[in-house]
Amino acid sequence: MTTQNRKPKTENRNVGLPARCFQPLAFGFRFSAFGFPNRGRHRGLALYATTLLISLLVTGAGLSLVTLQMIHRRLQRGILLNTQASLSAGAGMDYVFWSFASDPNWRSNWNAGQTYDLSSLGMGTLSAVLTDSDSNLRNNDTDTATATATSSVSAILAGQTTTARHRLRFTASPGVSPALAYTVFSRDTVAFSASVSIAAPIRGHGNITDDLSAVISSGASFETVAPGVISANLIPAHYASAAITAPTPDLTFYTSQATPVTATATSGGRFNFMKVNLTPTSNSTGAAINSKGVYWINAGGKEVRMEYVHVKGTLIITNVATQVYMDKACLFESAGFGYPVLLIDAGSNPVNIAFPSGDVLNESGDSLDYNGDGDQADSISPGITGVVWCNSSSVALGSSAYDFKGCLIGNAISVSGGVRLKYDSALSTTLMPGFTDGKMHLVRGSVTELPLDP
Repeated sequence: MTTQNRKPKTENRNVGLPARCFQPLAFGFRFSAFGFPNRGRHRGLALYATTLLISLLVTGAGLSLVTLQMIHRRLQRGILLNTQASLSAGAGMDYVFWSFASDPNWRSNWNAGQTYDLSSLGMGTLSAVLTDSDSNLRNNDTDTATATATSSVSAILAGQTTTARHRLRFTASPGVSPALAYTVFSRDTVAFSASVSIAAPIRGHGNITDDLSAVISSGASFETVAPGVISANLIPAHYASAAITAPTPDLTFYTSQATPVTATATSGGRFNFMKVNLTPTSNSTGAAINSKGVYWINAGGKEVRMEYVHVKGTLIITNVATQVYMDKACLFESAGFGYPVLLIDAGSNPVNIAFPSGDVLNESGDSLDYNGDGDQADSISPGITGVVWCNSSSVALGSSAYDFKGCLIGNAISVSGGVRLKYDSALSTTLMPGFTDGKMHLVRGSVTELPLDP
């Protein structure tokens, strides 16, 4: 019987690897064919390599952590520096607002466009600049003001000097005098008589009285401060807790823009002003036409008497003796420039505005085109529309049922003879030179952060 030699099956069990690489377990596995050490030696070297790798990783991680911490601290210091600069600029804004609120003469004490050093208020350097539209803070109290505060704060970061700068800007605007919310605003008393028609808010700082004949309609209200008393029939009535300061316009603002006009006639110690038409397009006295309709009577220490006068614009009356008296039909109305219609500085003398019943401005009789419609054929009713300011001992409206729609400001005001008092709501939102609330208010949305010069 013939015996056949069989090949071992080692090659079939490990395809692609030489058989000598795989010897019986009794001899252990060996990787010498691939240049690897034996198992024991491999373990030692692997442990060493692992330890070295871990050491390198730990060392690298440590260096990265330190670096990140340094960067983080630097960022924190930079953020703190920027915050300081921002807060410092904010301090500059606060100072400007404080100046607005605490200094009634701030317009005189600040120069438009001048840089003021406020470094003592903040950190590093701090400055503020105030400007307005015409580069003159003093000439018009209705002007808005724009403030710019710039701060600069420096510190040494990572061995280098780093500077953070911040610039803020805001705009503030004055408010309307609260007096313009009333049709009659008296620094003292208010007295009604002879069937006055009242459809408007009334404010006094003394007694508000009536002879029980007043016709009160929607829109009327009556307000004073103690110890003033309001007559029982004048309702609704309200007693305010504090006085309201009356406006005191700077008349030189208006006279500097005005065209002087002279008397049409004089009689002894009287300045007569009769049959006159003053508008932005007409001056019947023969003097220059004022494009804003602003005209000025300097009475020269005389009594002023006015008859048949039409003013569309502003009439200023100063240097008065005895009284200002209007005893014939007159019409005063705004020219639309946001100015009062009458400014009367009569000192200790009274002002009496008494248009007789049935009296009118007769164009044909006076040979004047009062309403500017190109003819002299109209008859125009008297009345007053706009703001009337009087510095005088007293002011009287009366004698007939004419319309007064606007705001009368004066001392010891009396209204009689059926005068119709009407409210003009537009005045409470109209900024008028000399008739502001004396405060500055932040314009909503005006606070901005500005880019800095490189």
